[in-house]
Amino acid sequence: MDTSIVKHKFSGHRICPRTETLIIGTFNPDTPRNRAEFFYSTGRNYLWRILPVAFGEEPLNQNDVLEKLEFIRAKRIDFIDLIASVEVKRGREGVRSDVFIDSKVRSWTDVIREVDELSELRRVCFTRKTFYKIPEIKNQIETLSERLRGRAIKLTCLVSPARYYSCGKQKEWTEFLMSD
Repeated sequence: MDTSIVKHKFSGHRICPRTETLIIGTFNPDTPRNRAEFFYSTGRNYLWRILPVAFGEEPLNQNDVLEKLEFIRAKRIDFIDLIASVEVKRGREGVRSDVFIDSKVRSWTDVIREVDELSELRRVCFTRKTFYKIPEIKNQIETLSERLRGRAIKLTCLVSPARYYSCGKQKEWTEFLMSD
């Protein structure tokens, strides 16, 4: 079988040790067609609108990576994805569907190790609400949730604000970001 190993595009990103809010996604493939410069920065994702608006600031969806990094450092927010690499048939390297990649994971990010190093962590969000047809991802999140419970940190599951922005999504995310 002719396969290709695809790594996570932002595998070099290091979480700030002062992080209070950690947002966990699944996978961002490092492929030539993927123009994202940072987490959630494709043109179809509204997280960079939702995050600043939650803090009463102007959206950052059109801003560069340095401005986004300044914002998350100031607000003590950071990002990590569950999957470090996948192995897929050639020609399928850019497929991001969780249902597709769930069985194609070659290596997982050690999210528990990363979380254990964050002494100021107060809230964690996984950018998905359901686990239908993604048993491997579900297992990773359940294991993480158990670890977080041991530290009295709640794991919240919220839909990634991809494809459209709504007042309902803004409200959910704002409530999460402002929770204690």
